[in-house]
Amino acid sequence: MASTIRIQWANFFFLASTVLLLMQIGAALWETVNVVPLMSKAPPASFHIFQGDYGLTYDFFWITTHAVIELSLITTLILNWKDKSRRKILFFVMGIYILVRIWTILYFAPTVMSFWTYPYSNTVDEALRQRVKTWGILSIIRTVIIACVTFSMIPYNKKAYSEN
Repeated sequence: MASTIRIQWANFFFLASTVLLLMQIGAALWETVNVVPLMSKAPPASFHIFQGDYGLTYDFFWITTHAVIELSLITTLILNWKDKSRRKILFFVMGIYILVRIWTILYFAPTVMSFWTYPYSNTVDEALRQRVKTWGILSIIRTVIIACVTFSMIPYNKKAYSEN
């Protein structure tokens, strides 16, 4: 009985981690489609979307999202420890996720946060526009990496729920 409940929790958290990662991909795609084109139109004037009393700042959203995902992945690993194939895929997913998080902490977060406080000017700064476009392209690459890793988890969910 206890073993069955542990397996159910292991399956639940594996699925929950997969869904949370898919939601993160959705949020990253929203940012790519809606925010990046707007902020790259005519920087620094186009950075107005981040500034003022009602400016878009989403650091709380991303910090919370990553914290929940990280806790979910750790819990999933603990609950699935006895399943060697799941343990291997979770180590793979967590390893890539950690590398992407380090990249985010070292490059993406500080760069976008610098845009939030950039001094306003009506003169378009072409070097700054290129910096924003580079950030956007690298962000797409980051999202694709996380998507590939997340999609690798789907067969393990399908197998778990098709056996029950």
